[in-house]
Amino acid sequence: MKRRSAFNLLAALTLIPVFICSCAPTARISSPELANIKKMTPPNGKALVYIIRPGGMMGSAVIFEITCDEREIGAVSPKQFIYTVLEPGAHKFAMEGYNNSELFLSVQANQVYYFADRVSTGLARVDLDEGTDLLKKSNLSADCLAYKVNK
Repeated sequence: MKRRSAFNLLAALTLIPVFICSCAPTARISSPELANIKKMTPPNGKALVYIIRPGGMMGSAVIFEITCDEREIGAVSPKQFIYTVLEPGAHKFAMEGYNNSELFLSVQANQVYYFADRVSTGLARVDLDEGTDLLKKSNLSADCLAYKVNK
């Protein structure tokens, strides 16, 4: 019995750093700047897409890497989001992480789109109300390439 307890303790101590270190970092920005990012409008003639990963225990140690048209646009951990600005037209979004998923979407100029990136369903478009609610509960991922470029 003591051997099993020692093994369980060793396993737990080994996994703790994995859970702590496997989260994508949160961007270090001021509260007013974060608020402005969450209520952006797309540049004229472009579309704005938010990809939000809600919180939850399932798959919480896994970072989801997101691409659009096979180009990396960022990575998210639970309670984080990224965004990207796109030309109007058809685009392919892909998520790699716990389970991989793809989503094809045709975006229109001057429109804002929201996606939830969940372990259980992968990438899925959500409506304005759900999207803004999820965004309120999330922080910007430091791995958001659109933010890094515009900094």
